[in-house]
Amino acid sequence: MTKKLSFKEILLSLLTLLTVCFLTNIIAPKVFFAIGKIKLDKKNYNSAQYYFYQSLLFRPNDSDYRYYYAKTLIELPQTYDIQKKLYVLAQDNINDGADIIATNHLQKLRREILASYGNNYIEQAPQDSNIIRWSKKSFPLKVYVQKDKNLPDYYKSAISNALKQWDDSFDFVSFTNAYNKADADISIEFKDIPKNACDSSNCLYITGYTMPKVSNRTLKKMIITLHKSTPNGDYFSDSEIYNTILHELGHALGILGHSYSTEDLMYQQASNYNPLFSKFRNEYQHLTRNDINTLNLLYRLEPNITDKVEISKNNLIYTPIILGNTEQMINKKIIEHKKYIEKSPHIATGYINLAGLYIDSKQYNKALNALKQAADKVKSDDEMYIIYYNCALIHYNLKEPKTALEYANLALEIKNTDEARELISLIKNGL
Repeated sequence: MTKKLSFKEILLSLLTLLTVCFLTNIIAPKVFFAIGKIKLDKKNYNSAQYYFYQSLLFRPNDSDYRYYYAKTLIELPQTYDIQKKLYVLAQDNINDGADIIATNHLQKLRREILASYGNNYIEQAPQDSNIIRWSKKSFPLKVYVQKDKNLPDYYKSAISNALKQWDDSFDFVSFTNAYNKADADISIEFKDIPKNACDSSNCLYITGYTMPKVSNRTLKKMIITLHKSTPNGDYFSDSEIYNTILHELGHALGILGHSYSTEDLMYQQASNYNPLFSKFRNEYQHLTRNDINTLNLLYRLEPNITDKVEISKNNLIYTPIILGNTEQMINKKIIEHKKYIEKSPHIATGYINLAGLYIDSKQYNKALNALKQAADKVKSDDEMYIIYYNCALIHYNLKEPKTALEYANLALEIKNTDEARELISLIKNGL
């Protein structure tokens, strides 16, 4: 039979347990810290950081523990995990020696990384606050080119030559043919130019554009859309098709923003009526060193959205070290898209992208205003779909499900997508 404990025995057991816990909380971190210092003196940095970390589990705000932990991390090879640990120390709003050491070291590390890649525009590469790119293990990427017998043969050859320039410029970029759209990583499709591309005084259009297809934070496909001809019905020249697809492939590979330099391939060339882009139309373009440096660095950064999750991150750079935290990234991208709008105020894309950033930062009224401006400049169903979808998302977040459902249904009427159906299901569950 089990002996029933008396009240005194129960009380004594509790007191003993509390005493052990109290002494453990006092003694254990000191023991771990002392062992860590011994390991540090012997320059056994990996063991030292382990013991300093154990001491911090008991007392996470202890300045001495934090200082020696940071000091040890700096001595270790700067792998992804070590970078992340230092970044957490630098960003946890505790102003002490550890914060200073970690911050200074990360600033130095950032300068060294950027210098090792040369001039680049990596801060413009994300879409909103997301790094969206393929896994290096996914190359060669499968490319599908829509067949259209009515188009000149040089459209196809221009696309092949543009693919070759990207392939020849990198040791990891390569492509192979996909014989149907469903199997493709990159799908190149042709559409008629929008009927509203011209008004009485101007023709406002883009030759091509790229949209990532993402589901459940997974990159499924990059869709490049090329217009078949100008609003007048004239086919684009060989150089126009070549340069356009060359530029759009940069987006399809993950450079989803634009360079600020007119010399770079990935400079914004959205306005075909603008004389600034006559060179883009008449001369064959080439990737610049800035373009190459940017893509090389992009494929070292940890992606938010990709097609295959990297099991090992040892060769990756912890993205916030280069691009800052989410808020900082959003603020930089807002500046970029405002510049885009200044250069091409009649193109809907800039307003749509700006609205996406305002949604990410929960500035919903500003987002709705940007989408309203975009709606006045829409030239394609794809753009209208994004506007309706984002309006639905905003009203859902504003706890206005009926309005959200109206916009979501409008989006679904334009494009029957998984994301639109998922959003409608989410809204209906909240009604």
